[in-house]
Amino acid sequence: MIPDTCARAGRMRDRIAGVYGAITPEVMMGILADHEGHPNSICRHVDPAKAPELASTSKASFVMVPAEGLMYIAAGPPCEYEFMEYRL
Repeated sequence: MIPDTCARAGRMRDRIAGVYGAITPEVMMGILADHEGHPNSICRHVDPAKAPELASTSKASFVMVPAEGLMYIAAGPPCEYEFMEYRL
């Protein structure tokens, strides 16, 4: 039902591969805000061309750093919402 998921996952793999070894939370936040391939981009926004039941948007984005007990959460599309830091 959502065929663009594979393309989005592929784009994320490509972006991560391009920064492998230099990934920081900020780098991941940027990747999650990627709009390449819109409307089927990593950062999703409603596509008015799709039926309402298939139109989706990014509701939240998470970046976790388990070794440091940190999690960053954007409570909406990461291009529009600031990532907030949470510590364990």
